[in-house]
Amino acid sequence: MKTIQLLAKEIANLSDYLINNRLMAFNCAAEKGVLFATAKRSSPITDFMTHWDYKNFLVVENQIIHLNDIVNEPYYYSDINFIDHERLLLVCARSGYKSPGNLFKNGRVYSLSGKFLKDYYLGDGIESVQVTKDGRIWTSYFDEGIYGDLPDSKSGLVQWNNDGEKLFEFLPCDGLGSIDECYALNVETENTTWCYYYDGFPLVKIENNTIDTYWTIPVEGSKAFAIHGDNALFLGGYNDHDSIYLLKLTANHTAKIIKKIVPENIAKIDRVCARGDTVYFLSDKILYTLTVQDCMNA
Repeated sequence: MKTIQLLAKEIANLSDYLINNRLMAFNCAAEKGVLFATAKRSSPITDFMTHWDYKNFLVVENQIIHLNDIVNEPYYYSDINFIDHERLLLVCARSGYKSPGNLFKNGRVYSLSGKFLKDYYLGDGIESVQVTKDGRIWTSYFDEGIYGDLPDSKSGLVQWNNDGEKLFEFLPCDGLGSIDECYALNVETENTTWCYYYDGFPLVKIENNTIDTYWTIPVEGSKAFAIHGDNALFLGGYNDHDSIYLLKLTANHTAKIIKKIVPENIAKIDRVCARGDTVYFLSDKILYTLTVQDCMNA
């Protein structure tokens, strides 16, 4: 396996937006770009329940666009995405019973002016959220949700409509085990979704809500991947978080590493997300990007 040094493309500096604000959520939009949410505490630290003032942004074509402010929220949002061009979805990773039979609705929809529109329950222990261009919501789950007591997380991967009604949940086919923890998700198109999970770390391709095929990936513990044809770009795994691997998806459900990519202008990857053929990295408050094609051509 050869190792290649490659410059990642710098697309934005988030430093000014993180002064006195915490980065709460960081995610890819269905169309090219990255969404991020910042917040600062709006209630005294002595209050029993913390309230937050959120600012939500879109990074597209090297510009940072302020979308809206949502103030005095009692919710700790960990994910952000567009439902459509007019509505924004903010998601809490955890849920629970507010009272017997009454689940906390952890998906909350806002207009771009910041007006609250509606909420719905999206399962507990949400690892990641991606939304298709036509507004269907994919949620993947970590182990505490999958093995917890609340409904709708146990399959490890669920699709919902934009009214919070369940449309699909993962059921392994022959050759695959169930999801113990979904490490990474990539909703490539309205019809094609990919997931990568423990146990075994298969990469699974789902077409029209049916498992199409899968590959066993020789990188364990990756938190993001990108896809282009029969090539995949995986962030390094458990002991190698700051490297990237270009893989070829081959026959008989196998994959092989073609080369290791070391981004020479990124010392440490702080946050990462991926959608389609593109991976976005946040390092020391600078946003970078690499595509599968960039690494194939290196």
